[in-house]
This record gives sequence, C-alpha cells and structure tokens, in this order.
Amino acid sequence: MANELTGDYDAVLQVTEKTINRLMATLHQNAVKKDNRLRQPHMATLRIDKTDSPDGLCGWVVAQIGVTELRLIHRATDRVKIRVNVRAQFFADPDSTYLPPYINGVVRATYEVKPIDQCLGWKTKAKDFIWARVLPDTVEFTGTANDDRPVPFGAADAHGRIERLLARLLERRFEAPPQYVGKEFRRTEVRCLDIDGEAVVAVPILPAGHDPARSVSSVDHVFTARNHFAVGISRDVLLAEAERQIARLRERQDIPPIYIKTEALGLFTVYSDVLFLEWYAVGTEVGWDASGAIIIDVEGRVVDTQDDDEVVLKFTMNTRINVGFDPVTESLVFIHAGDPKVRPYDLPWLADLFVDAEDYRDDIQRTVNKRLSKLPSIPVGQHKEPFAHMLQRLDQTADVRFVGATFSEGGIALLGRVAVTKRKPPVVDFTKGADDQSLTAFASWAPGGWIDRFVWKWVSESGQQETLAIHDRFLAQRPWEGLTRWGKGIPQRGVPPIPGIDRYGRICLSIEGFQLDPVSGLRAEFSVPFWAEKCKEFHHPLAVMVDGRDRLLQKVPSPNGAAAVMIDLGGAAVDPKASNTLIVYAGGQFDAETATALAHGLEASTREDAGLAIFVLLEEGRNERGIAVALSERTGAHVVVIEDVGRAWTRRFGIAADGNAWRLINPKGALRWSHDGLLSPERLGQALDDYLRTSPPVSFRPIDATVTIMGEAPPISLRKRDFNCPNPPSFASLVNTGIVFALPNSPSSDQQLTSVARIVDRNASKAMNFIVVLDGDERDAAELSRRFPDLEIIADPDAEIADSYGIRAWPTTIGIDDEGRVNVARSGILEFPDLATAATRRHASGGSDSAEGSAS
Repeated sequence: MANELTGDYDAVLQVTEKTINRLMATLHQNAVKKDNRLRQPHMATLRIDKTDSPDGLCGWVVAQIGVTELRLIHRATDRVKIRVNVRAQFFADPDSTYLPPYINGVVRATYEVKPIDQCLGWKTKAKDFIWARVLPDTVEFTGTANDDRPVPFGAADAHGRIERLLARLLERRFEAPPQYVGKEFRRTEVRCLDIDGEAVVAVPILPAGHDPARSVSSVDHVFTARNHFAVGISRDVLLAEAERQIARLRERQDIPPIYIKTEALGLFTVYSDVLFLEWYAVGTEVGWDASGAIIIDVEGRVVDTQDDDEVVLKFTMNTRINVGFDPVTESLVFIHAGDPKVRPYDLPWLADLFVDAEDYRDDIQRTVNKRLSKLPSIPVGQHKEPFAHMLQRLDQTADVRFVGATFSEGGIALLGRVAVTKRKPPVVDFTKGADDQSLTAFASWAPGGWIDRFVWKWVSESGQQETLAIHDRFLAQRPWEGLTRWGKGIPQRGVPPIPGIDRYGRICLSIEGFQLDPVSGLRAEFSVPFWAEKCKEFHHPLAVMVDGRDRLLQKVPSPNGAAAVMIDLGGAAVDPKASNTLIVYAGGQFDAETATALAHGLEASTREDAGLAIFVLLEEGRNERGIAVALSERTGAHVVVIEDVGRAWTRRFGIAADGNAWRLINPKGALRWSHDGLLSPERLGQALDDYLRTSPPVSFRPIDATVTIMGEAPPISLRKRDFNCPNPPSFASLVNTGIVFALPNSPSSDQQLTSVARIVDRNASKAMNFIVVLDGDERDAAELSRRFPDLEIIADPDAEIADSYGIRAWPTTIGIDDEGRVNVARSGILEFPDLATAATRRHASGGSDSAEGSAS
C-alpha cells in the first residue's frame, strides 16, 4: 500500500510553483549577466520572414519581454503552462500581410516534455536531460493590436495572425534546448499537484533510479505547508533507522546480583542465596506515531544464569523515542522520552516471598535508559543537494536551507526555504526614436517583472504640466504633418508639443508595473516615484570646441521653482543629423526691433534644403523667451534665447559686449560666416543663401550623462595627483555611493549640495556614501569645503572624472548600487530626503528593491 506522504517512494522532493516562479524571475534578471548562467531575454529584435509566418508576414519586430511565469497542471507529469507579457512594434515590409504595428498583451501556451532517447546522439545522455516543446495549438494571445493609421481590409484577423506567428516562433526560432537536470530528476518521475491553493512539483529522490514497480502517480499529497520546498521521508525509513538503534536491546543484559535472605515463622534464617540474572528481548515491535515518535514494544525474559538460563520471570516493556529536527545541523534528532514501562508477569509460585519485582523493573529501566540516552542524529541536508545544485545554474547566490519539520501518519516532511538574489530595481531609460518624431523607452525594463504603463511628463512652453500615459507601446509620439523650410516640424493639431521632438526642454519618464517578490514569489506592484524617474534635457548642442573649461553653458529653468540647471552646449560630437546654427547678439538683449529684422532676413532667403536653429545670446540675467517663441511661430525656425553665462559665449566667438554680431556655424561645428555690426535683412538673406550647408531638419539631442545605466561605474582615482597618499576606500570601491557633479558659484549646484549635506548629517548608519566632484580647481574646492565641511569634495580641473561619466549638465547625480553598477543618472535638483530614506531602509532590511534611483 502506498505511503500517505511519499507514495511508493522512500523520499520525495516538492517545490512550490511560487518558488519556481521566483527562480524564473532570477532567470529574467540574469539577462544583463555575462556568465554561464541560464537567462531569459527581456528584449528582442528579430527579422520575420515568410517561413516564420503561415500568413505571409515579413518585416522587423522589436519587443519587450516580461518574466515568464509557470502554471502547474494538477496531476500532470509531462506538461506545464506558461504566461508571459509581450509589448512589440512591427515594422512591415512592403509586401507583408497586414499586422497592426503596436502589439501589447499576454502570451499563454502549454509546453510538453518530449522523450529524446531515440534521437541520434542522445542514447546514453537522454536520461539526464528534459526537453520541453510548445504545443502550437495551445498558444493564445490576449491583448491589443493597435494602429494609428486607417486600418486596411483584413485587420479583423490580427489576433489570429499574432497567435500563429507566435506559435511558429516558439516551435522553431525560440525552441528551448534540452536542459540538464541530472539523474536525480527524471522525466518519467515528476508530478504536478495543485491542492487547496498550493501548487507544487513533486520529484522522487529515494531510491535513486527508475523502478517499474513504483509509480509517481502514487504521490498525491502536498506537504510543503506554505514553505518554499519540502522533502518528505516515509515512516518506513525512520522505522528502519529505529530498528538499527534498538538492535542492542536484543543482547543479553546483566542484572546486578540479588541477595535472598528469608525468615519464616519468626525462626532463624531457613534459606539464603545469591541470584545471578540476565534479561534479554525475545521480540520487538517498532511503530510510528503521527505526532512524531517511534514506539518500541519489547517482550523480554529474565533468566538465572546459574540454573541453565531458567526463566525467572517474563516481562513486557514499552518506550517512546521522540523524533525532532535541528535546523542548525539539518539533522533528525532522536530523544528517548523517559523511563520505559516494564510490566513483569508469570512470576514463579511464591517468588514474591523471595524477591521484589521492583528490583527487576528498576534494573531493566536503568539499562534501557542508558542504551537510549545518546542516540545518534541523522543528517538529512543531503536530500536537498540535487535541488540546490540545480539552483546554482540560475542563481549563484541562492541559499537552500531546511528550517523545520512536520509529522504525519506517513512520516516526516522537512520544510525548506530558498533565498535568491534580491530583485534589481526597474531600469528607466529612453532615447530619441530613429524617425525623430518619437521618444522610445525600449531600453526600460523591470528585472523579474513587467512594465504595465509608461508615464511621460513635461512642462509646456506656457508653464502647464502635461502628462501622457501609455500602455500599448514604449513610444511617446507626436507625428508631424510636415516641415517648415527651416526644418521645424509641423505637429498634428490637438497634440501638445513634446520636448525632444518638437522643441528643446526637459521631459521625464516614470514607469509602473510589477516584479515577482524574491521572498514570496507573489507579484509586487511598483510605481517608480518622482526621485527615480528618468529625466532628460533635450537641446541643440554644437560641435564647437572650447579652450580649457570655458564651457558654452545654457541656463535651463528647473521645475518647482528650483535654481536653473547649467548645461554645456559646446564640445559635442559631430552628429550626422545636426543642422546649421545661427548665433545672434545684439548688445545682450533681444527686443522687437531685432526680432523683426531677423524675421525679414529669414524671409529674404531662398534656401529650402538646410535645417537652421537660431541662438540669440542675452546678457546674463535677462529673459526674453516670449519674443523668441513668437519669432519661432512667425518664421518656422527654432529660436532659442541663451544667457551668456560668464561671457563664455561672446569670448568664444569674439564678440564685443556692447556690439552686434552674427555667426553661422555649420553642422560640423565650424564657423561658416560671421559679421559684426548691424545687418540689413537683405544681406542676412543673401548670407544664408550663400553659406548654409545642406542639412537635415533641426533635431534635438539629449544633454545627459552618457554612463550606461546598470553598467559598471567608472572608477575614481586620485593617485595621479598625489602618489604619497593612497586612494580613499570609498573611491576604490564605489558601492552604495552617490556622486554629485557640481559647478562652483552655481545656485543650482549649491541647492543640490545643501540637500546632500542634510542627508550626510542624518545618515548616521553610513548606508550611503556621497562624493562631490567639482568642475573647478583646488581653490574652488577649498572654498566649497569651507561652506560644506561634512562633504567629501574633490576638484576635477581637467574634467577627467566628469568626462568618464559623460557629464554635460550641472548638477548631475549618479547613483551606484551595492554591486558597483550605475542605477540612476539624473541631472537637475534631485530631492534626496526620500531617496536616502528609501535607500537606507532597503539596505537595512536586505529586501528587494522597488524602483530605480537608489544608491543602495
């Protein structure tokens, strides 16, 4: 009869569905690792040809792929269901069958474990591998397939085409290779169970090897007790061990000599003797109690060794051995429950006149207690080793431990917990789309999870907060109806201008979604808060080189009334999409007269093949952005006003402070034409005709740190400056560190450092370390150190450190996690109190991260 706990087997391993999905989340998180661990990609770019699609689809697909979640099928031995979120964009070839370009939803499918022992080359290896293949007819897609354009005939079958394409890809292109599992986990000995809301996969582990007399269908109970995994050991194994432990009770045991001296009828002694006795067990029975005890029943004899082992008396004995579990040593321990119950019987006639049965009972009890007082423990940790070895292929830091035990009629269940690598924070990132009419968040992802929604936020030119929340695509789009002759996009009506697409400015992206919790395996919803959203400043940088640190700075207003951020528009790399730039200076101001003259000059030009951006230089502190906006609307050219911070612009282009000047910069950053003094509209128009270079429309590029998010943080070394001093420990190992790049004499940098100083003062646990890199010399650093004595401030006079992080805006804050990887790069004023509080909390708890941006 099958054991209630382990069926036909001596021991069975059960792993919960939630634990398997935690490991699947680790596999998804491994996508960024460059080692031999198994991984699941979180993004894909693939070419689709007509052999991939039975419907004639062909083109390119870029897709975001969420974590794969498994769903176990009750009593299945060779099948499992999967669920995965997919968001894709399809770029159709001209001759492709129609498919909507924006696809977002859930893919479900059933996989079946196939035998490979008959395949060539697998005869001797097949038993140690499993090969799961998709059942094409089970592939389902639930979601949306959208198109912003008019839908052609045949669009009604879009879902069917998606499902057939996915089925073909999963069956062929993305076919899973056979996976090594070892001899402990055989394909024919795996069973899934789903009882009372607890789904597990059960695998026999003792005895090793396949026995046709045993059937995995005999395993029909779940015993994980809401833990991560469990190993059930049948009572027969425990009783067999008990039999070995009590074998010595069957040996003959001495009883101390018993002196007999009897007086009868008040006379002198009529009889005296000494008995030399022994006792032994003639039969033993071992039983199991569901409370976790081994019950021992003994039938024994006491014999007289001087009288040919004549039986003096018979007795029965009953005793109990409690079974426990020691989680420290991962061993079963056996504890004798106390004095056995000894019951003499069949005493000879009148024997109680000579001896006291209590003597026999006490001696037997003492002997049994001594023999069972120090029973050896049984190590059981080896029963989890096959499972632990398999986990190491997914997560090198995974820890598998037994933590407790439960008892039942069938035996004992050893309960275990699995600790996996904490979940990495979601990555928020975006770039310009290849069409220059969109921003793409394709690189954003949630390790071990999925992004449900992208939320784009920016401030309009009128100061109004704009928000665009999108589910079905990773794009923020604003298609143009056309272009002006100066390369400014004409957006569709009713769609607000978006920074980076239609104009310069700042735009932020936050994401919402879920990650599988590394402890519970449940979905943990996340919403990236304001301090962790990704913000980028888009502008029209120039490939103009400058001498030293005389940067071509531009003041960019910060949201919420904070001090202006300083960005560097000079020294940019040559961009094949760059356009021409006209720099205009009219004594440091920009009045209606200058604007009118400029408008007439643009109208006088006949060029229609050259993109043109206009920079109007203003005296520092002045602001005539309203006039620039009006001029841009009138002329169809991008017009930007720039404060001449520290007169760096006028010095670089050789312009007198009280004069008028015109400078035309070609797309490669070279000075193409210049004029000092007043200029008529006709002459300006002629100069544009003569000197403009043919170029693409004006394109805005991000002005942000180029360091790779989730990439290794570039090291900081000070040894070149002073070889007599070692590199500080916090510099040698950049972990749990925030680096603030600042400018001297900059209100926004000062505001950021004030916030950092508060955090350093409060951060008694030192969970976060801060370094300030100042774009200045040692004198600037010493002055700033007097104002902020608790901050570690280092001068970066040659911009060596700033360049290694690709810094082009001040202040910029870089966050580095506990593995030395950059997890946030944010320009502008970063609100540190919430960031540091959250980082310290996660650092202390060791729990999973919930958002990008922490330096913990």
